[in-house]
Amino acid sequence: MSTGLFNSLRIYEHTLELLKTYSHLLSKKLPKNCTEADYLSLVWNRYFELLFESTCVRVKRGESTADHSNDNTKELYSGEEHVISFKIDIRFLVDYNMKECDVACEKVAKHDGEKKIIGDEGKLCREAKDIVGQYSDFWN
Repeated sequence: MSTGLFNSLRIYEHTLELLKTYSHLLSKKLPKNCTEADYLSLVWNRYFELLFESTCVRVKRGESTADHSNDNTKELYSGEEHVISFKIDIRFLVDYNMKECDVACEKVAKHDGEKKIIGDEGKLCREAKDIVGQYSDFWN
């Protein structure tokens, strides 16, 4: 059996396990006692492990910020001391020349209300812009 087929079957297995054991996490409205971290750890972590297994992509979970995003934010707010960029829930990274190089980022939301979606979309668009800018910094 090829590695690709085996990983596909493992992804299906995880999906079936979710349906069997954690179906409450797949409903439109999550239970009040469920956190975004629960959703991330029980639903998404295994998918990411399987998708990026045997690749150079590393998944960084938990609210973190990218150095290049912090630098860009500091430029915007020059003169301010404690400036930090948006915290991102999940970052997909490649380690390059002893630095974390962001490939993509993701936010996890417990609820998908319009305000949350629009706010997170703005954050992710800003981070995506910084990720693309980071590539030009690496190549120049």
